[in-house]
Amino acid sequence: MKKSVFRTLCLVCVAVMMAACSNQDDYRQCIPSDVKALCAIDVASIMEKGGLKDLVKDQSSMNNLSELFSESGINLQEKVYMFMTGKEDLVCLIRLDSERKFKKFLKNEFDALIKGEIKSDDGFSYIDDGPVAVVFNDDVAIWSMSQSGATGEAMCLRSMNWIKQKREDSFMMNKDFDVIDKEQSDFFAWVSMDVIPAPFKLTTQMSLPRDVSLDDIHYLASMRFENGKGIIRSTVLPATQAAAEMYDRQVAMMKPIQGTFLPDKDNPLFFWLGFSVDGRKFCKQLEENPDARQMVEGVTFGFNIKKLISSINGDVALGVALPDSGKQIYPVAIRAKLENDSILEDMETMQQMMTMLGVDLKKVENRKYCLKQEAGDFYFGVDRKNHFYYTSDEQLIQPDNENGRPDWTSEIDKNCLYMRMDVAQGVEMLRQIPDPKLQSLMPVLRLMDTIVLKSENNKDCTIVLNAINTEENFLKQILRACITVYGDNQTN
Repeated sequence: MKKSVFRTLCLVCVAVMMAACSNQDDYRQCIPSDVKALCAIDVASIMEKGGLKDLVKDQSSMNNLSELFSESGINLQEKVYMFMTGKEDLVCLIRLDSERKFKKFLKNEFDALIKGEIKSDDGFSYIDDGPVAVVFNDDVAIWSMSQSGATGEAMCLRSMNWIKQKREDSFMMNKDFDVIDKEQSDFFAWVSMDVIPAPFKLTTQMSLPRDVSLDDIHYLASMRFENGKGIIRSTVLPATQAAAEMYDRQVAMMKPIQGTFLPDKDNPLFFWLGFSVDGRKFCKQLEENPDARQMVEGVTFGFNIKKLISSINGDVALGVALPDSGKQIYPVAIRAKLENDSILEDMETMQQMMTMLGVDLKKVENRKYCLKQEAGDFYFGVDRKNHFYYTSDEQLIQPDNENGRPDWTSEIDKNCLYMRMDVAQGVEMLRQIPDPKLQSLMPVLRLMDTIVLKSENNKDCTIVLNAINTEENFLKQILRACITVYGDNQTN
């Protein structure tokens, strides 16, 4: 009995020690708690899905590259983390499997870029090169650069402290970390809205409720490459109760799309965006921003914007087609489902005022107006179903789905926001534009079929990049196109 108890206690002790060692061994505890942006790249997955061994035609170059990585001392099976701290330091965190090999790798490959000798102190090797510092030991390496004027010596000390810090002092204690830790993707980025450039911070902060700061709102986005597609997922991670309540109000104003303004099958669109909203709740959200409130509550030439927005109750859609050859204006149509047609009174007043100012705005028939311009005419009004419309092409507002719907519209169900861009259709037009920068992107753009964005609420969103070739990993297709362009440029 005593032996059994003793054995059990030993096993418990070993388990605790292993757990403690496991926590210390997690190199992510080197990430400081004050980071404002963090991203990670799964290098092993990227290399496998990208098929570099198949794409590099020169096998000797591929062998040299493989040898370089294998002798670099870098553990490519672990993710590479990059982050920006509260002091705006730019940092890269790498897991090592050999300090000796990494030291040699730095000397051989980066001697021209990073000046200074490799020194040793307190169990670390380091290079102090102005605002840039590289600090490493037998487990991790940290490359850092200060944007706030800190010296290389100061950056070395910061890096050493990050490596020595405990889990409870690191970013791993951030409540968002549990969500990040479950992320299974080739790439992900976590960011606080506080990283917005200084010139835009004040304006952005003014758009938020008084009890919500920029640092209260975090975003997590990830990307995964599959055969024939790339999938981007993003979610909002409110850091405070006030921020969570703000997003709850935004979610409450959105509704599932009812399919009121789906495009016609025989009139394929280049771009379609649809969502469904409670206009009154949307107005209340806009009024939380002083600038937006001033814009919404204003009356322009007798037209009350707030009256129009607050009367929306249901689907809103924007459709864009590609113009015929020789035409400058894109066929476009904006439509919205209204509770009533009271906005027609404002349209009548606006028409009279604009006519007095010499603007060619006419009432062509009951509930319909036409704004004549040199480039083309625009029509707007409210039809008998209380559907508001504004269009440059009346064919885009013909009776709903007279000839049926495109197959892709079946995906819209349950989403409160849906966007689709027919990239393949647009590429044909872009090929005719003689812009060297644009043409350099064509090998990648030609791979694309469509881009689809969808969201079932206002906090989570999925973007799917669909390739024409659905049999091969999309990343491999992109890398092949890039290698081809690079090779052509080298040849030329």
